[in-house]
Amino acid sequence: MSSILKWFQGRREEAIREAFTRYVDTIVEVVERFEEVLRSWVSGKYRAEYVEVLHAKERDADTQRRNILTMLAESTMESAAKVYLARVTRQADLIADWCLEASRIIDIVSETTLPEEVSSVLLEMGRVIGEEVRKAREAVKCMFECPNRALECCDEVERLEEKVDDLYHDLRKKYLSSGSDLPAPVTTLLFEVFDAVENIADRCEDTCDAIREFVVSRV
Repeated sequence: MSSILKWFQGRREEAIREAFTRYVDTIVEVVERFEEVLRSWVSGKYRAEYVEVLHAKERDADTQRRNILTMLAESTMESAAKVYLARVTRQADLIADWCLEASRIIDIVSETTLPEEVSSVLLEMGRVIGEEVRKAREAVKCMFECPNRALECCDEVERLEEKVDDLYHDLRKKYLSSGSDLPAPVTTLLFEVFDAVENIADRCEDTCDAIREFVVSRV
C-alpha cells in the first residue's frame, strides 16, 4: 500500500474523507434535482421552484468544495496528491454547474412541448446520467481505501458516458426528423439544453479520469 493511502487511514485524516463523502452525496442530489426538472418539463408539469431547489443544492456543493480545498491546503500530505484531489473536486463541481446551466435553459423554454420521440430519448439520457453520477460517487468513496474498486467504478462510468453519447446522437437525429416547426431561436435553445445534458455526462467521466490519476499514481 502506498504512503498516501496509509496516510488516509489515519484518524487525523478522517475529516477529509468525510468531507469528500458529503460533497459527492450533494453532487448526486444536484443531479437528482436536475432529473426532476427534466421530467417535469417533459410531462408539462414544470415549476420554477424545481430550479430554485437545484440552485440551492449547487450552492451547497460550492461551499463544500471550498471547504475541501481549504482542508487540502492545510493538510500534511504531499503536494502532488493535493493537486490530484483538488482536480477531482473541481471536475465534480462542473457536474453540478452543468446541471444548473441545463435547468436555467429549460426554464426559458419550459412552455415548449418536445416531440414525443425526442422527449423519450432525452429522459433516457437523464436516467443514464443518474446511474453515471452514482457510480462516480462510489468511485470517489473508494479511492482512498479500495483503489482497485475505484478503478472498476471509473470503467463503468466510462461505459455509461459512451451510452449517453449514443443517445445524444440519436436525440439530434430524432429532433431533425420530427418535422418540428418551432422558431429558430427556440430550436437553438433546445439544442443548448441537449448539449448541456451531454456535458453533465462528460463531466462525470472527467471526474473519474481525475480519480484514476490519483489512484494510479499512489498505489
